[in-house]
Amino acid sequence: MTTHLRPQHQLLRTRVFLEHLFRHFIDDRCPESASALAYTSLLALVPLMAVGFSLFAAFPAFEGVTEKVQGFIFGNFVPARGEVVEAYLRGFVEKASALTLSGLVGLLATALLAMATIERTFNAIWKVRRRRNLVDTFMVYWAVLTVGPLLIGISLAITSYVASLPLFSEAARGLGGPGIFIKTLPFLATTLAFALLYAVVPYQRVPSRHAVAGGVAAAILFELAKKGFAFFVTQFPTYEVIYGAIAALPIFLVWIYLSWLIILFGAEITYCLGTMPAPNALPEKTEDE
Repeated sequence: MTTHLRPQHQLLRTRVFLEHLFRHFIDDRCPESASALAYTSLLALVPLMAVGFSLFAAFPAFEGVTEKVQGFIFGNFVPARGEVVEAYLRGFVEKASALTLSGLVGLLATALLAMATIERTFNAIWKVRRRRNLVDTFMVYWAVLTVGPLLIGISLAITSYVASLPLFSEAARGLGGPGIFIKTLPFLATTLAFALLYAVVPYQRVPSRHAVAGGVAAAILFELAKKGFAFFVTQFPTYEVIYGAIAALPIFLVWIYLSWLIILFGAEITYCLGTMPAPNALPEKTEDE
């Protein structure tokens, strides 16, 4: 008689991986790093958005897509009741686009400094002590700052085109909605953005499957966090009672911190997938004769 122990073996591997993951998450001081990144992001958010949105003005093919991209970002990355934050960010970005050359250089420098902070945090997770040369650093930072917004713009443009096709419209009506692809577009874009971060930013070769796995996990946690955060803000309006009209600011700060906590957790997943120790010897099957 042969008794298979594969389920127990998989459970053991899962337990070992989770222990490995959470140990590294704490040892790498990810909660503290998320706080630092939240502060850096607050300073660099407008420059990052200004750099990204300025790309669409440079490409005539993306004319009319900027508003869709802004709506996509604010609708999926700004927390519930973030209308005040959205209004301020839109105003800041519009003012940034009217700056002189020296002002734009300053904004770009702020965005690059934010990317440097992100790179140092990711390299600490991957235990990397080497540093990129100046050219490689600029190319990686520029790729992250430009490819992300362009991918969102291209995906939205393609989605709008496909949705306008008669064949697609008829199929969507048959399904009783706009189609699964359009509904899952925010999740796919978030997954792609996270996977790109995990694959490109660390100065270490990261297997694509690990980066995608980390991106999927982080995107799932991000979607769950959005729903949970929206429920908390709407059902327990503590911040609004205490802070009144400026409640949007602390709410937004908490959301940025949670977002970075999730991003770093996804980075730890990506790292641990390639470094998980082998579990204690456990045979996959035993044979009883």
